[in-house]
Amino acid sequence: MFNVQPWCQGGLLGEQTRTEKELENQVRKWLSKAENRYKTLRYRKKPDVDLLENINAYLLDTKYFMERKDWINAFEAVIWAWAWIEIGLELKILETEEKTVHQQENWANPKPNP
Repeated sequence: MFNVQPWCQGGLLGEQTRTEKELENQVRKWLSKAENRYKTLRYRKKPDVDLLENINAYLLDTKYFMERKDWINAFEAVIWAWAWIEIGLELKILETEEKTVHQQENWANPKPNP
């Protein structure tokens, strides 16, 4: 019985497929965005749950999976990190000095084009 996960370990022949390469590129792109945004975050008011600690844990998980070339789990972890960043900003638990979509007027209800 083979214990091979071709989707995250380079396939049976050790060659990275186009899908794997694209997934790797997406992980790297979103990790960069999430880490840059994470550095600018602060609490408006500290919640009972340490949201920043949880976001950081997902970023560390992403790197852990990247080291193992487990791109599926790396992608999942970085997307969770980004999601919690966005949730924190939208619920006004977190704030940042960066211009975000949440700071734009009427971002949730844009006016239709005439």
